[in-house]
Amino acid sequence: MYKQLPHGVKMGITRSIATSFTEYMKSIDWDVEKFDMQQFVEQWKQYLYTKSKWINQIDDDVKEHPDFHKELADRINEKISQLLQEEPDEQLQLLQVQHVQIKESLCKLEAQYQIDRLVAK
Repeated sequence: MYKQLPHGVKMGITRSIATSFTEYMKSIDWDVEKFDMQQFVEQWKQYLYTKSKWINQIDDDVKEHPDFHKELADRINEKISQLLQEEPDEQLQLLQVQHVQIKESLCKLEAQYQIDRLVAK
């Protein structure tokens, strides 16, 4: 079902996952021990119905179908995994310039979060 969606809708889904994940992780200060998939999904749903356009481009029959939910869950897991594996090239250099202690598992999004925190100080 997911694969049959228009390209723009699939891009919107991916963008909504990435944006919601980034905002959720900021809200828990990138503390992976605090990560709760249910809370993330709830925040993502809120984003869908308040800021996302793609949700209205899908028929209700599709949105309610269990196969669509399964494929969507798979896409969420896949996108989160990609985001967590993305190397923080430029951000890492900026953090090193600031003499910030960097943990080995830092991904690009978390590095950007740390930079934003430093800039805000």
